[in-house]
Amino acid sequence: MSDVILELCQIEKSFGDTRVLEGIDLSVRKGEFITLLGPSGCGKTTTLRIIAGLETPDRGQVFIAGRDVTGDPPNKRNVNTVFQNYALFPHMNVETNIGYSLKLKRVDKGTIAETVKEALELVQLSGYEKRMPDELSGGQRQRVAIARAIVNQPAVLLLDEPLGALDLQLRHQMQIELKRLQKRLGVTFIYITHDQEEALNMSDRIAVMRDGRFEQIGTPAEVYDHPKTGYVARFVGSANLISGTVSRVDEGVAYFESEYGSGMVSTRGARIEGGQAITVAVRRELVSLVTGDTESDTGLRAIVKEKNYAGGVLQIIVSLSDGRELVSARHGIDSPLRAGDRVLVTWRPDQAVLVDLEEAG
Repeated sequence: MSDVILELCQIEKSFGDTRVLEGIDLSVRKGEFITLLGPSGCGKTTTLRIIAGLETPDRGQVFIAGRDVTGDPPNKRNVNTVFQNYALFPHMNVETNIGYSLKLKRVDKGTIAETVKEALELVQLSGYEKRMPDELSGGQRQRVAIARAIVNQPAVLLLDEPLGALDLQLRHQMQIELKRLQKRLGVTFIYITHDQEEALNMSDRIAVMRDGRFEQIGTPAEVYDHPKTGYVARFVGSANLISGTVSRVDEGVAYFESEYGSGMVSTRGARIEGGQAITVAVRRELVSLVTGDTESDTGLRAIVKEKNYAGGVLQIIVSLSDGRELVSARHGIDSPLRAGDRVLVTWRPDQAVLVDLEEAG
């Protein structure tokens, strides 16, 4: 497709006996903001370094703007990288930092000055030309690093956890600013993070990584609302996972039984049969806890274990008969439930998602 700017084809990479990437494929469109999301050691940084030309894959190909750049060095690829520590030259002021790469290319001084001025306007740092890096806040240093990267007009901008060193409030502010900047520039961003909130807030698409593979690639809504695996359901949004055996399927709803009780899930077109073992994911905010005489109702029998608060969200942790825990979350900081209360854990069929289904052959 003509709008594809970056393509990874069957990329494999090992360091010694450790396999880091397991034949990954990825296609990125022009102007897209795509995030590689996963825990430490999942392969996201290695993927970024292979795109940048800082690592060579053992197998597979990297295409940028339709050209095979697999064997090209970093300076022959139309990409730039923004690192978490920003890597600004401490002895250079802002304008010299930003214009340094243009100076190396022997661009004339007038053009450098104009380009640096435009870049500073884009990142909202006009007037900071003479500041030294140690005179800037963390957010300002990050914007200088981005300005330095964009003056080269890269086809793809790679960002290696650039907000990781910022405090929580500034990180939230910079998420908004970075997304606005990306849309204004129209540059393709490949962003890596282990922070699922960051990925959900900023991305056009998210590639969830696990053990050197892409577990799921999709929009934030697809990844959050329709996780394909239990791993994605837990890693993005911390869903509850419940397993059972299907008792019947009726009008697109699968009814299942477990040792804790019963539940329901919309099949959404999946081929589900009676007697089949299934696992469903239910987001914490979609779980309801019902008290009273509930023996005849559909749900899982549980006992309230504890309550805790995260910002303005109340989390109630309940324990199933074997000690497994489920969590119900809602806005607010009060609930009449107390530790030791017996409850029934319920949800609507359309609020549960089937995960870890085998793909049809």
